[in-house]
Amino acid sequence: SYAGDATVENDGNVYTTGNSGSNINVVRLTSAGIILSTWTYDSGQSDAAWALSLDTAGNVYAAGQTFNGANNDFRFVKFTSTGGVALTRNYNGGGTDIAWGAGAAADGTIVVGGTSGSDWRLIKYTSTGAVVWSRSYDSGLLDAMTALAVDAAGNAYAVGYHDDSGNYDAKTVKFDLSGNVVWASTHATPASEIPRGVAVDASGARLLWSGPDGRLTRSVRPPPESGAPRLVATGGDAL
Repeated sequence: SYAGDATVENDGNVYTTGNSGSNINVVRLTSAGIILSTWTYDSGQSDAAWALSLDTAGNVYAAGQTFNGANNDFRFVKFTSTGGVALTRNYNGGGTDIAWGAGAAADGTIVVGGTSGSDWRLIKYTSTGAVVWSRSYDSGLLDAMTALAVDAAGNAYAVGYHDDSGNYDAKTVKFDLSGNVVWASTHATPASEIPRGVAVDASGARLLWSGPDGRLTRSVRPPPESGAPRLVATGGDAL
């Protein structure tokens, strides 16, 4: 068993998601670490969740992967506030597809994103699981997504990296409510740069980077509607 993601709700309780055996698990804990409930989704296949999001109604969204017999597809599961499975959705791009991010918007829609082959794939669903749009992002290089967040207006911020001749450059892309690219930014240094997370607050998006050793090295906040992140903290002050 392992945890793929965690998030905190307004009352301080913590949700984690991951897998137990071949099933997706969601665990709700108090701020003191006491387990309040455990929910399981079993598709009969090998499933894992790497991303978690909550909406204002208390629904919980887990996204990750499921094995289709040949390779992996996106797996997206919506749980009600009491742990019932409200809906599930898959995406099969024809190759290996793994969802690494999920973000719930205030209007009840949910954006799920991840890596599909060598490109990014983002899919926006209604609260009942209908596809609003599905978008691919291709930088022209080998692309991988690592995280996704949605702001109060419903814009999606996706982060990841692309392989530039064996060196990983960090990539950040903002998508609007219709799935159009607002801006795209690349952050390159002589070393590999792999962003591990993205969070959005009233001031915009904060992007968290880790170095080649996996330790958090800095965070940056892109100026509004620009594609050029600026450094705001390094080292131990990165959060």
